[in-house]
Amino acid sequence: MKPLEKRPIRWLKKEAWKKFSAFIRSRDPNCFTCENKTNCAGHWRHGHTKAGYLDERNINGQCSRCNLFLSGNGTVYSLKMAKKYGLKEAEKMWKEFSKDHIFKRKELINIIKKYKKTI
Repeated sequence: MKPLEKRPIRWLKKEAWKKFSAFIRSRDPNCFTCENKTNCAGHWRHGHTKAGYLDERNINGQCSRCNLFLSGNGTVYSLKMAKKYGLKEAEKMWKEFSKDHIFKRKELINIIKKYKKTI
């Protein structure tokens, strides 16, 4: 198997998501938006090119119904984020997570290593 340093960025990003989402699903046994059993890691602010893509504050465990069929159940998600973090902090995070972000090789490798250890 190739060392991580030799892998393409695209592969590293997918691998980082695999490890990260496994961590989120183990951290959050119940759906953030409806309390059913978690089997997905759902983003509050969507976008694989956004700053919040691999940020623990932006992703919570969700059931398939909320994450996939209700497109993240955004209204409930937003209300719960405001309750969890406070309205001002949630608004600040929403803006932060909407910014474009180019993931660098070293950053992705660090994420892979960090979350590989936690799951």
